[in-house]
Amino acid sequence: MIPSMKAGNELRRFMRSKMGKATLVSITLMPLLYSALYLWSFWNPFGNLADLPVALVNSDRGAVVDGRAMNAGDEVARGMVDNESLDWHLVSRQDAIEGVRDGTYYFSVELPEDFSEAVTSPAGDAPRQATLQAVYNDRNGYLSTVIGENAMRVVLATVGERIGSQAVDKLLVGMLNAGMGVSMAADGAGQLADGADQLRDGLGELSDGSGQLADGLARNKEGTTALVDGVGRLREGTGQLAEGTGQLRAEVTAATGSFAQLQDDAAALTGTVETAGAAAKAANDGMRGVASGAEAAAGAQGASAERIRALADQLRGVNEPAVQNAVAELDRLADGFAATGIGPDSPLLAEIRDAAKTTGELDYQLNDPASPLQAGLGALAGNSDQIDRLVDGVTRLDEGATQLDDGAAQLADGARRLDDGAAQLLDGGNRLDEGLGTAKDGSVRLADGARELATRLRDGAEQVPKWDPLQRQQLASVMGGPVGVHENNTAGDNTFGAGLAPLFFSMALHVGGLVIFLVLRPLQQRQIGAGVSPLRAAVDGFVPGGIISFCQALAVVFITMAVTPLRPASVLAVLAFAILVALMYGAVNQMLHALLGPGPGRVTSLSFLMVQMVSSGGMYPVETQPQLLSWIHPFMPMTYAVSGFRQVMYGTYDARLGISIAAVLAVIAGSLAITAVAAARDRTWTMSRLHPPIDV
Repeated sequence: MIPSMKAGNELRRFMRSKMGKATLVSITLMPLLYSALYLWSFWNPFGNLADLPVALVNSDRGAVVDGRAMNAGDEVARGMVDNESLDWHLVSRQDAIEGVRDGTYYFSVELPEDFSEAVTSPAGDAPRQATLQAVYNDRNGYLSTVIGENAMRVVLATVGERIGSQAVDKLLVGMLNAGMGVSMAADGAGQLADGADQLRDGLGELSDGSGQLADGLARNKEGTTALVDGVGRLREGTGQLAEGTGQLRAEVTAATGSFAQLQDDAAALTGTVETAGAAAKAANDGMRGVASGAEAAAGAQGASAERIRALADQLRGVNEPAVQNAVAELDRLADGFAATGIGPDSPLLAEIRDAAKTTGELDYQLNDPASPLQAGLGALAGNSDQIDRLVDGVTRLDEGATQLDDGAAQLADGARRLDDGAAQLLDGGNRLDEGLGTAKDGSVRLADGARELATRLRDGAEQVPKWDPLQRQQLASVMGGPVGVHENNTAGDNTFGAGLAPLFFSMALHVGGLVIFLVLRPLQQRQIGAGVSPLRAAVDGFVPGGIISFCQALAVVFITMAVTPLRPASVLAVLAFAILVALMYGAVNQMLHALLGPGPGRVTSLSFLMVQMVSSGGMYPVETQPQLLSWIHPFMPMTYAVSGFRQVMYGTYDARLGISIAAVLAVIAGSLAITAVAAARDRTWTMSRLHPPIDV
């Protein structure tokens, strides 16, 4: 009898009663509990996060920016509630703590008190990062915590981009204001350059005037030197005059004791008067020379003062603080030139003029025949009444000569001081001339530097962008979130359930193979007892289960697609590979039951299912799991079942699909071979077979 007829005999056992038929139907549909039910329940949990209750606490007290109150916490909280990505509940901090503790809320998010201050801190001196405080409770479900953490990453990215855009907008506004400030600075630098040019011109004129001043002071120094010499000669003349008038006074006094003797001495008195007159004339001539030199020096010094005032008047219109300070200093210098030394308004010049008048008076008295003294001398011989007037005149003459000699001494001392002051003025004038030359050179460099500064500032101002408000907001949005992610999944946009479908399909078909051999015999003992070859016995035992596995594959694919949104890239490819996987797990379970017996085979099959689930890489990448699972991963049938299902479901076909198909076929062949070995073994009855340790 051919194997298919043997298979029909095995299946006909279940067709004799309703319970048997129901059993076959149950065995066929049993895998749906792992495929359709699991996928339906876990299809898209992340798509229903809007129903996940989460507490939101806004403790932000706000901040003041540029004189305006702002509350970033209110804006962010309103945006989060309006977003509806989660079921946000705006509550107090205490309600949030209690709600997370008792499970009313899965987790909570708090905007702290300093949230607005931290958001606006980049514009201040102490920038810091704004934070959101999230509190989870694993007692509400670990997966809810994981979902909450993933949701917070999205919320954080959204809030960060929004807040970052606002912060960048403030910086851009500051940049625009800085650009305007640079433009204003460039204008100021241009005005500085113009002022520096005016200062340069004014300092040039001042330098010319200071040169003329230095020349005048040199001539003034020559005049004061000549004045010192003339006053020295005057001092000698006044000394002689004082000596002569003293003798005259003594002789006149002596003459008054005896008129007769006076008459006798008249000739001698006349000679003495003539000697004093000659001295007075010499003193007067010297004093006129001194006065003439003093007037010339005073004129030169006054002319220098006038030139200084004229130069100050020329610079008075330059509106620069440095120039105005120089003008004030020139005014003070001009006033000093006029009132000090031998200036036109100086006390020394007045004293010289008074001394010149005194020497002129002495010269007149002693030498002019019309003077009272000469008249008295002429009448001395014939008129005794005038003796007294003569004595009085000679006495005043002697006193005047003495005062003149004292004045000449003071004049000589003043002339020496004047000469020293003129030397100092000449030295100061030379230094002023040199300093003004240096200042003129510095003003040239100042003008050049200011002009270059203005040029560079204008260039910098032109480089500052000039955005309108819309452009600025768009740029702030880009800079606030400068990097975006353009996501592209080459396998399509799949949900959580679609991602787990390869694992659930593999689990379902393994369980399907397990339940098949809970009711079917892995080997038919009659064939073994009749001496049928072990391979044929293995194939005959596999065919009935293979038929049911085929039906299970159909049910898993079509019914799961009917009750879930699963839409594979190729239904035929998924169906074909599902049939291969179903046959593989049917052969594996037949092998385990035939080799180990009913009880141990079932236990081993369940254990093998658990090991495959954790080592196949169907849920997490195997690289993230313990090293032992990575080692056994390549040897697990489910590894290739999951890999193949991913290929045919997502439509990305590469070498892994061929490897998976080859591995599935190899497992089928290997399982049948081991089942044949078990059939050969079962030809011999042993005590363990007659009395199995576990009788199921």
